[in-house]
Amino acid sequence: MKQLVLFSGRAEPELPEIDADRALARELAPEVRLGTSTWTFPGWRGIFYPREIAEREITTRGLHLYAQNPLFRTVGIDRSYYAPLRSEELARYRDDLPDGYGCAMKVWSGIVARRDPHTGERSRSFLDPRAFEDHVLAPIERSFSRNVGVLLLVLSPIRAEERMDPAELAERLDRFFEEAPRSFRYAVELRNPELLSRAYLDALARHGVTHVLGLWERMPTIGRQLAVPKILTAPLVVCRLSIRPGERYEERRRICAPFDKIVSPDEESRGDVVEVAKRCAHEGRSLMVLVNNKVEGSAPLTVRALARRIVASTGRASWTK
Repeated sequence: MKQLVLFSGRAEPELPEIDADRALARELAPEVRLGTSTWTFPGWRGIFYPREIAEREITTRGLHLYAQNPLFRTVGIDRSYYAPLRSEELARYRDDLPDGYGCAMKVWSGIVARRDPHTGERSRSFLDPRAFEDHVLAPIERSFSRNVGVLLLVLSPIRAEERMDPAELAERLDRFFEEAPRSFRYAVELRNPELLSRAYLDALARHGVTHVLGLWERMPTIGRQLAVPKILTAPLVVCRLSIRPGERYEERRRICAPFDKIVSPDEESRGDVVEVAKRCAHEGRSLMVLVNNKVEGSAPLTVRALARRIVASTGRASWTK
C-alpha cells in the first residue's frame, strides 16, 4: 500500500480505514457530500488520522490530510463565525485543499447575530449586505472562492425580549439576498423555531437559498422539519447535525470527549438524514451533511455510519438526473 508523504518529508502510515472509506465512496452518489463540522481533534488519531501524528501536525496540516479521504467530500469552517478570516488565512486553507473542494463556511457573527457575542452590544451590521461584502466576501474572492461550497448564515438565538416577527426576518433576508452576489451558494440556519414560517421559506426560495435542516438543542428534529411544506427551498439541501434537541453543549462535550468513539448512537437522526437523502434522490437535488462530535461522540464515525445507510437506501443508480 502506498504511503503518504505529508509531514516534515517523512512517510506517514495509511489513513485508518481508508480502504473501506474508498470503497464506500465509490458507492455513494456524487450528489452527496458528507463531512465534519471542523477537523482539528487529536482524539481522531487512530480512527481518522494516523495514530502516530502529533497534535501540532493535526493543527497545521490536518486539513490537507482530511481532504485526501474521498468519503469526506466537504468540511465545515467554523472559525469564520468568530471573526472575519483574512485573505492570508484563507489562502493557507486553499493551499491545503484540492482545487474546487467545497467547504461549508460560516458567515461572521457580525452579520448573523443581533448582538455581538463578545460585547453584548447590538450589532450594527446584522444582515447588512454592505458589511457582508466588505468583511466576508472580499477576502473570499481574493483567496478562497473556488473552495466555498456554501456560505452558512447561522442566525444566533434571539432573546425573547428582542425577538423579531417572522415576517420581519423574511423581509430582511429578502433584502439581503437581493444584493448578495449570485456567484456563491447560501444557506440559512435558524436557532429560533418560531421563525420557521412560510414567509421565511418563500423568501429563501425566491433567491435559491437553502434552509438548513439543522439538528440543534431548541429546534425541531430534522424529520419534523422535513415534514414542513416547501421546506426544501433550493437545489442544494444542507443538513447540519450539531446537538440533539433538549441537550446542552458543554454537557455533551464533557460526555463525548475525546471524541474517539460513538458514545450514544442517534438512530432517529440517522434515519432522518436517510429520508432527506431519499427525497433529494427523488427530486434531483444535491445533499450536504455536516456532523459535529457532540451528536454521537465522534463525527468521523457518524459520517461513516450515515454513508453506509445512505448507500443502502439510495445507491448511485437511483439518483435522479
